[in-house]
Amino acid sequence: GRGAFQDLVEDWTGVDIASTLKSFIKKTFYEAEAESLPFKDETFDAIWTITVLEHVNIPEKALSEILR
Repeated sequence: GRGAFQDLVEDWTGVDIASTLKSFIKKTFYEAEAESLPFKDETFDAIWTITVLEHVNIPEKALSEILR
């Protein structure tokens, strides 16, 4: 999304399928699909998603990516 909550935490990384959203992001941003995230295992302590799973083709794969 447009990074509405990016200022809630210091170490924030955004991910979205649309590269056009990068113009709204002040912090680290990756263009990627939820089913294939470009991060090593155990990169993050927490993952926050808002209105994401209803937009992905394979929600189970996205959840698997989040879990790893």
